[in-house]
Amino acid sequence: MSAPAEVAEVTARLGVLAGRVGLRVLVVPADEPPMHFGTSVRTGLGVPAVPGALAMTWIETEDSAEEGEVEQRGAEVVEAMAAEPGFIGFVGTNAAGRGHTFTAWTSPGAAERAVAGNRPHAEARRRFLHGTLGRRGFTSLWVPHRLNPQHVRCPDCGDRHAIRPGNEAPRCHCGAALGLAPYF
Repeated sequence: MSAPAEVAEVTARLGVLAGRVGLRVLVVPADEPPMHFGTSVRTGLGVPAVPGALAMTWIETEDSAEEGEVEQRGAEVVEAMAAEPGFIGFVGTNAAGRGHTFTAWTSPGAAERAVAGNRPHAEARRRFLHGTLGRRGFTSLWVPHRLNPQHVRCPDCGDRHAIRPGNEAPRCHCGAALGLAPYF
């Protein structure tokens, strides 16, 4: 049996066991510098708003215990922020001891107001700045320089259409409705 076939078989067997307790098995390649492989998570709230700001952070962790704490605290922060006005969505990644977050907002002000009133965020920030959580980190707030159109293929005839940010999804020349996907 070839190596890819063996990996597929082991993954399938582990997947059955993991599925019984509500988990999935993900197999990622070993790091091959400059590439580092890991996992990711995102919200799926369906918010159609065009992003007006993107908060980006990263934190380097010391070990798997610290990584687990960062993931737990991050989940609490995102849960609280998702209820805030102006929140569009979140993507988090983790690879090679570095966690990244990307949070989309309708405006920089919405992001700043949400962070200012977020208790889980304040606690995580204190733990990082005044405790021992993480070796180093970075936070930032970005605004769009250019927003390109979304491209969607018509589900009926296959024609591709460009939808500019802020525009409603048109109908295709064949009459089919074209859906606009959330930006995040």
